[in-house]
Amino acid sequence: MATEDYPKIVDGLKRAGKFFILSLQDEIKEQQHYASGDLYRSFDVEINEFFGSLFLDIVSSVSYMNLVNEGDTNGVEVDEDTIIDWLHQKRISNNMSKLEIERYAENIVAQLQDGYLTPGGVMVAPRRYNFIGYAFAKAENSGVIMAIENDINKSIEAEIGSVFSDKVIQITIA
Repeated sequence: MATEDYPKIVDGLKRAGKFFILSLQDEIKEQQHYASGDLYRSFDVEINEFFGSLFLDIVSSVSYMNLVNEGDTNGVEVDEDTIIDWLHQKRISNNMSKLEIERYAENIVAQLQDGYLTPGGVMVAPRRYNFIGYAFAKAENSGVIMAIENDINKSIEAEIGSVFSDKVIQITIA
């Protein structure tokens, strides 16, 4: 089965992929992981063929996606300049003096050495890990996966005709 042989199925999978990307982006904002926007914009849909099966993959072009998703409970090393840049990106430092910004950054650096999830982070966004899992769970609970599977099944029937309608075709979205 080549992807070019089944354009309707591929289109259905691409539509599903776009929905999952929107769900990931919503969860990134919900968990307050949006700073530069690089992770938010990094997702893309790939349809791959492997041993006659088509797979929908959501990929990210940034190397740190898994660190954001899983966090680092052992703490992380970061310098104060990086935190100050982050404070400016998040617009947290807008009403602070230079000295207040430096002290705030120093405090965050110390907290991050003990664990990725800082006390301030808990107050802002208590759910700071597993944005991928939450996004896909929301998608599953919304019923969209069932709708996508039905749409793809209709596409398959239209694609291959009723000749194979008595054959079992399994579609798994995981």
